[in-house]
Amino acid sequence: HGIAHFVPVVVSNISPVKIKSERMVYFGLILNEMITNTIAHGKTRNHAVKINVETNVQGYRFDYRDGSVHDPDASQGTGSVLIRQLVQRVGGSGFKFDAATGHYQFHFYA
Repeated sequence: HGIAHFVPVVVSNISPVKIKSERMVYFGLILNEMITNTIAHGKTRNHAVKINVETNVQGYRFDYRDGSVHDPDASQGTGSVLIRQLVQRVGGSGFKFDAATGHYQFHFYA
């Protein structure tokens, strides 16, 4: 009884980015926490996670979408707080999380 688990399909479109190795560890932790939140809390409709990293005027934009509805309090949950802290560790800015669509976004310089 209880939690239904699924393995999300990850679709990515990532621009080439040179990131220092010590910062890369934090990006791995960010992505791990986002996927963990999708599996544990997302009510995904299509079992697909989309990750995009694109260049823009603010350096790069990181987008993560799982296309699911998360609990409205998810933005204040432990996982979201951890993600915000990790984004700060990589010098990220403009962090956003939309619980209605499972969309995380932030900007960073390489």
